[in-house]
Parts: sequence; structure tokens; C-alpha cells
Amino acid sequence: MPHHNKARLGTGESIINEKGYRKLRVDGKYQFEHRMVMEVFLGRKLTQDEQVHHVNGDRLDNRIENLQLFPNAKAHSKLCYDVHQNHAMNKSMII
Repeated sequence: MPHHNKARLGTGESIINEKGYRKLRVDGKYQFEHRMVMEVFLGRKLTQDEQVHHVNGDRLDNRIENLQLFPNAKAHSKLCYDVHQNHAMNKSMII
């Protein structure tokens, strides 16, 4: 069964937002599923600054093994920049 169809947190009502992230309805409000999964794993609420990264780039793959926590947007952006730079460099080496 694809990871997109697994049982989810919340009421079962979900949407996919314009950026491709799943949001679940909890207590009448929509919340990002990847952040909720990380909170359950850590046993605490995330701070507003903390960023959750999807390792494989699939924003619907919210398995804990695909999520990585960063302390802030700057640290998350650095990883994304480094990955993009390495990909571009590897691509230019192909003859």
C-alpha cells in the first residue's frame, strides 16, 4: 500500500495545499501532517522556528524515517542549498 494512504492523525479529513503538503483537520483547524508526525515522535510541540525536512523530497511521505528536524529556516536552507549545489556539480561532471 502506498504511504499516501496510510492511517493519519487527526479527524481523517485532509487537504493537500498549493505547495504539496498534506494538512489534517484537528480541532477545527488544519495543521501540517509532517509537523504533527515529528511532534508525536519527539513527544513535544515543535517551536515556530523548527523546520521539518522531507529527506526524499516527497512532501506527502510523512514517515518518521523520511523526516529530519532543523532548529530554524537558516539551517534548513543551508542543507537544501548544499544538496542543490552538489547535484548541479555532479550533473556537470557527466560527459
